[in-house]
Amino acid sequence: MKRKLAGFLISAAMVISLLSGCGNEAADNTSAPDKSASESPAEDGGVEDEAQVGESAEPITLEFWTISLSPTFDDYFNARFEAYTADHPNVTIKWVDMPQDAINEKLSTASASGNSPDVVNLNTSQALSMVGLDALVDLNAEATEEQKSIYIQGQWEACKTGDSIWAFPWYGTPAVLAYNTELLEKAGIEAPPSTYEEALGMAEDFYNKTGSYLFMPNAYCNMLFLDGMEIISEDLTEVTWNNDENKALLNSYKELVDKGVLPKEGWGDWTTCLQLYETEKLAMISASAVSVNRVSDEAPDVAAKTEVAKPLVGKAGLSTNPLMNVVVPKASKHVTEAIDFANYITNDESQLLFCKEVAIFPSTIQASQDEFFKSDMETLLGRATAMAAESNLYSADFTIGLTNGSNYVSNINTAGNAVITNDEDMDETFAVYEQDCKDLLEEAAGN
Repeated sequence: MKRKLAGFLISAAMVISLLSGCGNEAADNTSAPDKSASESPAEDGGVEDEAQVGESAEPITLEFWTISLSPTFDDYFNARFEAYTADHPNVTIKWVDMPQDAINEKLSTASASGNSPDVVNLNTSQALSMVGLDALVDLNAEATEEQKSIYIQGQWEACKTGDSIWAFPWYGTPAVLAYNTELLEKAGIEAPPSTYEEALGMAEDFYNKTGSYLFMPNAYCNMLFLDGMEIISEDLTEVTWNNDENKALLNSYKELVDKGVLPKEGWGDWTTCLQLYETEKLAMISASAVSVNRVSDEAPDVAAKTEVAKPLVGKAGLSTNPLMNVVVPKASKHVTEAIDFANYITNDESQLLFCKEVAIFPSTIQASQDEFFKSDMETLLGRATAMAAESNLYSADFTIGLTNGSNYVSNINTAGNAVITNDEDMDETFAVYEQDCKDLLEEAAGN
C-alpha cells in the first residue's frame, strides 16, 4: 500500500522555510533577524465572545511562540493581536519570538515543567519531532469542521500520521518552473514539459540539439515522493523503499546520466542548479518566485529569455512546498482557546495580510485565490508570483512521520547518489542503507 504523499518530508533544493532563519536561498532577502524574546501583550477584559462560555469568562493569557519574526513583523502581529482581543476581550496574547535552533528544546523543557506555551510556530519536521514525544494536540480530533475546512488539502495533511493531524499549516514557498525560452525554441519545443516523466523522455533529444541539460533531477527520495512510490509502511514500522519499482525509476535516470545528457552531480542542489541556469547550461529550474527574481539580478541577459510555468509534477500530481505550521501543545492550560487563536492566526484574512508584508504564500484555499497575487503581470517576479499562487493549490510539504525522519530521507538520498555519482552496485548499496533505515525505525520506536 502506498503511503499518502502528504505524509513525507521533501528537501527541496531552494526552498527551506522562508522566515525561519534557516538561510533559505529562495528567501535570502526576506528572512527576519533572530531575536531571543519579544513580547507583545494585548489588553484583557471580561466580555463574552463565541470562543468563551458564559458572560463571566475568566481572563486568560495565551502564550504564542514564533520563529525569528520579531522585530521585522511587529506591526503586523500587534495589529492581528489587537483585532483578536477586540473580539475576545478576556484573552491576553503574550508573544515570544526566538531563534529556530532553540525552539524545540525550549518547548520540551517548558512542557515538562508545566509552563507550556499555548500556540507554537514550528516547521514540519520540528512539529513531527514533537509528535514523537506525544507533546501536541491532535487537531483533526479537536478542531471544528469549520476550522479545518479552510486549508488546502495537501498542506492540511503536512503533519499527518495515521488519522491524526498535528498542526494548522501557516505559510510556505511553492515552486514554479523557470525556463529559457531561447533554448527550448532551439530544440523545437513550443512549451515546457509538465511532468518529470515527460521531461525525462525529452532530455536526450534536447541535449543533442542544444548541448545543454533540459532539467536537473531531484534528489532520489524526492523523486519517490513526487511519484507516490513506497518509502515506508503506513504504520511507520517497515522500510519499503528498497523495491524493484523504485530501482527501475533510478535506473531510468542513470541510463541518461551515463549517456551524458543529464547531470551526474548536483541533484537537488539549488546553488548548482542556479549556476547552470544562469550560464545557459540548464534550460529549466524549479524555484520559488523570489528565487526566480535572482536571475534578473545576477544574469539579466538570461532573465530576458526566461518565462515561468507550472512546476513539474510527478505521477502523484503534486508539487513541493515546504511549510511553516502552528501547533497546540498538549500541556497548554487553555487548549480550546489555543486552537481558536491558532486557527485565527492562520485563517484567510490573517494569511493574506501577512503575504502582503513578505513574499510568502498562504495555506488556505480562499487566500490563495486572491487577485493580489496577480496584481503584477508585467515583470518576471510578478508572473512568477501569480504562477506560485496557482501551483500553491496543488502543493504539499512531503513529510515522514518520524522523529528522525530527516535521517531516514538522507539515507535514501545517499543510496541514490552513490549509485549515480560513484557507479556503486545498486543492490548492494540499497541493502546497506535499507539496514540503516531499519535501525532508525527501531530508534524512533524506542523514543
